[in-house]
Amino acid sequence: MEKLLFIRPILQLAERGTLIRSVVFWILRILAVLLVLAGLYLFIEILRLAFGGGALVAFAGLIAALIQLAVFVIAAEIMWVRAESVNVLPDGAYPAVRIIAVVLRLAGELYATMVSGLSVALCLAIWIAGAEGGYLLRELIPSSSLFIPGGITTGFLGGLLALIVGIVFAVSALILLYFLAEIYLAIIDIATNTKRA
Repeated sequence: MEKLLFIRPILQLAERGTLIRSVVFWILRILAVLLVLAGLYLFIEILRLAFGGGALVAFAGLIAALIQLAVFVIAAEIMWVRAESVNVLPDGAYPAVRIIAVVLRLAGELYATMVSGLSVALCLAIWIAGAEGGYLLRELIPSSSLFIPGGITTGFLGGLLALIVGIVFAVSALILLYFLAEIYLAIIDIATNTKRA
């Protein structure tokens, strides 16, 4: 009967964390490649929309497209590095909690990178092309309207507000998600020390 039970080694790998780490590692690596492809797609879409407007909108769109492409490449690199962080986690107790802590940090880093990049692109687009520049990015990324409180979409103040609000969102999310990751790691320490006592 024991010879028919083929699932036991797989469950043991999952329990130690080896299987889960490998799966998460490859998922993150594949997502990193997809992020670069998504960045290229967004780059092309921003340029397509930008060159449908006037010269200032086209210039603002080019700047925004380059910023967004850089942001997606940086985000992909962050994901690539965090995949390696998951892969080198030690075998032992609580493997899923350790992986969740890494993924929480990754989520904070990705959100902060994307939102700060978007807010810089939106700021520059508004400064260069006014309301049309802001409209260009809001057309592609509807959530970018969150960075413009009170409907201020033109001039220096509109761009500055977009930048400040975006950076505040990015830093707040980064701190919150790092805090949650540290709570998960503290739970591991508490459980480990409780077992020893």
